[in-house]
Amino acid sequence: MSEVFNDAFALMNASGEGTLNEIFSFTDTLTPLPDHRKVRAIYNEFDADGSGDIDSEEFLGLCQALEKLTNTTVDEMANTYSTSCYKRLFVLVDDGSGPIESATISKEELKGFLDSSALQVSSGDVVGIFKDYVGELDFDDFEQVVKRLI
Repeated sequence: MSEVFNDAFALMNASGEGTLNEIFSFTDTLTPLPDHRKVRAIYNEFDADGSGDIDSEEFLGLCQALEKLTNTTVDEMANTYSTSCYKRLFVLVDDGSGPIESATISKEELKGFLDSSALQVSSGDVVGIFKDYVGELDFDDFEQVVKRLI
């Protein structure tokens, strides 16, 4: 499986359950937007053990079925979903400095976010992160930093 697929699965499956609602969150980022009834039918088909959650292999099968439905590759789906998640997170961390295209996140904002998250990151780690960047983090920088941390 590709790195982007693994990243998307980890984000989608953050609760560790791979529930239908998490799958709906994933499919709601796709274009064209698949009908929830069709997604539910595909989900039920790939929840092979009937546990009510899907693992990464079942998720891959589900994505391959969605690929036929949406004419979007699995990697494109995964990338679209991952980017959507990171954008929502960026907006939560940012102090409202403007549209995401021009917004930035300061060292203090990143530290505040990390202190309130489950990630174990020290102040020294935050300083180290910012050594790689000049000034504040734009969205692309933020996405790369979070990927390194998780």
